[in-house]
This record gives sequence, C-alpha cells and structure tokens, in this order.
Amino acid sequence: MLKNAFLTLFFLLCASSASFGGLSVFPQRIEKCIPPGGKGTGVYIITSDYSEPITVSVEARHWFTLKENKGIKIDDWYSISKREFVVGPGERMSIPYEVVVPTSAVGTLVGMVSFIPRDPGMQGISLLISVSIYVTVDGTQRLSWGIEKLEIKEKRLDYDRDVYAHVTNDGNVHIRPTGTAKITK
Repeated sequence: MLKNAFLTLFFLLCASSASFGGLSVFPQRIEKCIPPGGKGTGVYIITSDYSEPITVSVEARHWFTLKENKGIKIDDWYSISKREFVVGPGERMSIPYEVVVPTSAVGTLVGMVSFIPRDPGMQGISLLISVSIYVTVDGTQRLSWGIEKLEIKEKRLDYDRDVYAHVTNDGNVHIRPTGTAKITK
C-alpha cells in the first residue's frame, strides 16, 4: 500500500513539471490581466525528444472557481487551436490559445491545461504535463490579504534558518507573494 502511494506521488510530482517523458511544454504557467469582454492570446511551445512521432491530446478544465463566477465554465473563456496533434521526433511546434473574458466575470478565472502524450512504450500509463492559467479580470480585482503567522525554523537545505509566512487571502484574485527576510540579532 505504501509503495503504491509513493509511486502515485512520484508520478503526480513528475507530471506537474513542464518536461517529462520526452515532451516539454513552455510556458510552465500563464498569467494574464484582461478586462471583462476583452481578449488575450498566446502560444504554447511544444518540444519532443521522442525518437518517433507522438500524438498529444489536450484537455482544459477549471481549477478553481470563485462563487461569483460559478456559472462560467472554462470553455466559456478559454480555447486552444488544437485538441490533438502529432509532434515529430525532435520537432518544436507552437500551439496558439485564446482567452476571451466573459462580461460577467470578476476577480480571477483559473484553469488547468494538460498535454497528454500517447507514448506507445507506456501502455496502460498516462503521463501528462499540466500548465495553470490565471486570468485576472482587470477592473474587478479586490485585494484583501494578510500575514496570519510567521515561523522561523531550523536549518533546511543550504540556509541557516527558514522563515515561513502563513498568508491569508480574502480577496477575489490569486496572489503569489515573494520576498526575503533578514534576521538580525
């Protein structure tokens, strides 16, 4: 049982990276800021290190939905030019996508786009590479966050101390706080 749990965790961790099993996808994450009714475009760069052509399927699904956006499905705001394609050995290709923000959307729209190579050598195992997409609906943002607790922990990795900030977010947009901490005596 523990072995199965470890293997599942291993595959989930590997599958979340931007490169796995001979296929890589760039970018690793998409962040856009678009007003209601507005449009944005971009491309995924797909690179194959397989020695033969490989078929790749694409699946898009919602990742997180604000209660204010409950009726909005990912197909209402996100589209990709190809839901399945073949990439040749050593080939690099561009796959365009488009985001059209519904006029009723507020805060953030969040989706996950997965690229699933059908590797003939991996019968019965499906590996995937997932790319998150965060669309801030410009003009509707409500920022409300704070630091609930700070923790200082003993040495881990190459640092003398690790500082952890427990951040709360009561707003309607995704936040990704970054920073450094300087501890003095």
